[in-house]
Amino acid sequence: MAWCCMDDSPKGLDDPDQAAHAWGRYRNLLAWMILAAAICAAAAITGMAHLQGPLHLVTMFAILGNDPVPVVTIRRGATVAQAVELLATHRIGAVPVMEGETVAGILSERDVVRLLAQDRAALDGPVDSVMTAPAITVGRAEPVIGALSLMTRRRIRHLPVVEDGRLIGLVSIGDLVKYRIDRIETEAAAMRDYIQSA
Repeated sequence: MAWCCMDDSPKGLDDPDQAAHAWGRYRNLLAWMILAAAICAAAAITGMAHLQGPLHLVTMFAILGNDPVPVVTIRRGATVAQAVELLATHRIGAVPVMEGETVAGILSERDVVRLLAQDRAALDGPVDSVMTAPAITVGRAEPVIGALSLMTRRRIRHLPVVEDGRLIGLVSIGDLVKYRIDRIETEAAAMRDYIQSA
């Protein structure tokens, strides 16, 4: 730490007060470096825990909560234009296409863009011809890490959550990533508080 020994004043570090001040700064910096290393280690351990520890057991139930928000859906047979209006009105990126209470497919912004690139007059056509089907879904008991892996593998950004064939929620990859980051930050903060109080 050569910088702590540099002093522009004529007294340099021969002066006891200057030496004590420099040593105090050095100790503070060292303490913060140790703390930062501990927090990084905690974050790394937490990240691995998603694969091999208790966090591996965290399921979609933790994301949805006890009172899931009602999902915006569209019926099979509706037009693409109606679906686009729905996406814009609710400012969402995808909408499950329903046949009764069953998820028949899912229509995303990507599907609409792909359709318009091929035929700009196709907005009057049915969503059935554009939607991704069959829909890739998960159950309430699906682990978060499993859902993330599935979305990455299948290159999708939205997952309908079903129970007994009925739609009970819709999660985005942003929801899952945010949940993981929040967990890591919470455990890192707990580690930091523990170190500071030790």
